[in-house]
Amino acid sequence: MTSQEISEFVNQPAPRKVPRKVFLTAIDKSDTNLYRWVLVFFAMILGFIYLFQWSIYSDFLLDIGYKDTAQGAIISITQEMRQFGSDYHLRIRFPMHDGEIETSCYVTPKENIPGWGVIPETWNNPCLRSSVRLETPFPVTIEYIPWNPYIARAVGTRHSIFPYFFKLISFVTILALIYMTFAVFLRFPRAKRLLREGLFAAGRISISAPNYIVSFTDQCGMNQERIYEASDKHISTCRQWAHEGRSVGLLYLPDQEKVIITDLWLEN
Repeated sequence: MTSQEISEFVNQPAPRKVPRKVFLTAIDKSDTNLYRWVLVFFAMILGFIYLFQWSIYSDFLLDIGYKDTAQGAIISITQEMRQFGSDYHLRIRFPMHDGEIETSCYVTPKENIPGWGVIPETWNNPCLRSSVRLETPFPVTIEYIPWNPYIARAVGTRHSIFPYFFKLISFVTILALIYMTFAVFLRFPRAKRLLREGLFAAGRISISAPNYIVSFTDQCGMNQERIYEASDKHISTCRQWAHEGRSVGLLYLPDQEKVIITDLWLEN
């Protein structure tokens, strides 16, 4: 923005129209950093995509009923150590009309393994520290996705990776939603009201670590001081103006602690 554009905007009678360019510039130059909201938004979308990918491979479709069943068997059991604990990897096989399918599924804890305590190998190797191929395949009912039978599991088992990632991604997503909601429903409207109804004044910036103090005289002739939390991009500019004692233009409202320094709009 240019000095003339800023002057034309602030000299309009309140409430002013707030062009999109002015709003985005003011949001970016204020403590509310638009790029952070955009980054969080994309992180949230990527999180949902990641969650969806995990759901495909962690039996989500089976959980909601997209499945057929067949009689099959467990042929081996392996314990796999992971960051959040251990999973038990079951190799299973079952017949299809075009041949036999051999695939795998996961289960935690070991007591949920079909046949646990009945399969002889679970007596002799209760910890299952290594891969155990069953001498006699243990018969189980297999449920599988009709269009991709390699996504299958023994009835009663669940993919153990899914809950960990679901909790992690859900937590991050909830934080992102709170962050976005705070921006959209609180900070953005507050900033827009300040732009629409704000009173223009000239003031000076002083440093009161770790904050910056903006001092100005309001339209009633009263001296006012407001804390201004400069964004990372403008810390050096605010520090320089404070040392120079430079007069800066700003918008304020009597009932808001926040101010917008219009001179920072020139620092695009």
